[in-house]
Amino acid sequence: GNDDDTVHVKDVRFNYFTKGLGGSGTINLEITNSGFGDPIFQHDHGERKAFTDLSGTLLGDVDFFIQEDDDTFGRLQGSRKWDNEQAKIRVGTRKVFSWPFPEAATVATELSISGSSCAAMGTAPDLWNDMLGLLVNVVPRGWWRSKSFSKFMADFSQPLVLLTDAWMQWSAPEGDCGETHAMRIDVTTEQQREQQAKITGMVSIVQAHD
Repeated sequence: GNDDDTVHVKDVRFNYFTKGLGGSGTINLEITNSGFGDPIFQHDHGERKAFTDLSGTLLGDVDFFIQEDDDTFGRLQGSRKWDNEQAKIRVGTRKVFSWPFPEAATVATELSISGSSCAAMGTAPDLWNDMLGLLVNVVPRGWWRSKSFSKFMADFSQPLVLLTDAWMQWSAPEGDCGETHAMRIDVTTEQQREQQAKITGMVSIVQAHD
């Protein structure tokens, strides 16, 4: 076909959710904490840029399932619809905060996107997301980059995380082990046809498991 009919990737978004990781020790907490001091590399209007004060910023809510009005919903067939409904029940809509996952830059560069990219994560209960957002706004970025400070915060919060995980496991409905992980990737595309307006579309992928 004509080069003008080529579909180009415009935006890419990566969102992750996890709960019940307290049993893995403080290492995950320490890694998360240290990331709050790092710059985030992602694309804005097709250009790779560094954002020094973005990590830990609450970005809003993300559906870790496919909504009926999403472009991808019509492609769900058979058991995929059941899987999507389970993701809606078990994970649902969650708050996320920005974090320096490398794919916001690497994948965007590989795909030569023309728009923006981002990567974010969230946990449960929502109180943890709110507390992290508050701490990131109060504590200087340089402190988070300090290994000793990030480790201190991880050691300090570990008992609270374990207690929260135990409560969530105890209160979880039957069949829910209290530990859940999910990810959602959204890719928007655009196609410029000769003498016509740009045609845009979106494809979304959701994966979730206990």
